[in-house]
Amino acid sequence: SNLEEEVNIGRNLFDEKLMEEKGIAREATAKLAKEVGKYEKELGDLNMFISRKTELEGELEDTKTELLRERKKHEQIISELERKTVQEKERLRKEMENKIREAK
Repeated sequence: SNLEEEVNIGRNLFDEKLMEEKGIAREATAKLAKEVGKYEKELGDLNMFISRKTELEGELEDTKTELLRERKKHEQIISELERKTVQEKERLRKEMENKIREAK
């Protein structure tokens, strides 16, 4: 009958439309899954970057501390050398004065 035919046509159209919608949904799901994967990788990379950055900042601080320690040590050595030089000059000056006195 005409009604059955229309029902069948309607059902077929509905089935086709449903299959089409399922296909679209599958594609969208696959696309989203791919995007999620990409973002997870980016997040992993970012976490690695942050971890490495923190590590490098720590190393930088250690290096700065070591440099400061070395600078202070260097300044102490120079200060000590200057002090000894002044003492040596003073000793030589006195020695010269004594020799001049003795020569008179």
